[in-house]
Amino acid sequence: MSFFLGFLLSLCGSLGYGMMVNAPRQTLLSSALTGGLAWIAYLLILDLTGGIWLANLVASLMIGVLSNVFAKRIGTPVNILSIPCMISLVPGGTIATSMRYFAQGDVLQGQSFFVRTLLICFSLALGFVLAEGLVFLGRKIGKR
Repeated sequence: MSFFLGFLLSLCGSLGYGMMVNAPRQTLLSSALTGGLAWIAYLLILDLTGGIWLANLVASLMIGVLSNVFAKRIGTPVNILSIPCMISLVPGGTIATSMRYFAQGDVLQGQSFFVRTLLICFSLALGFVLAEGLVFLGRKIGKR
């Protein structure tokens, strides 16, 4: 998949989810742009390293930082911007595959996909925690 197509599809996915959950109109463009840029970062890191956990970590870090920047500029809570951006990164297909293998009785494959899902979820959470820490430090340094 080309980077432009991935950017465009992720942008549309973030925009569509934001519209579906009735996010305020002034946040839709910012969250869609953030989601598209995070997907580009995900694809770049995935191509460079091949590690899905690092790609998710960097993408969620980017979502966290950009959401904080846009939220401050727009004057809205960060969660309203960051949640629609995550839609492209949520490992729904991986957990569904894991459950299918468990239902078919293939426990080893089910466990493998389940661990992969947990790894993706932990890297997403860690990226957001690191982003909040970076933004907090940036604001502290900026006040000096």
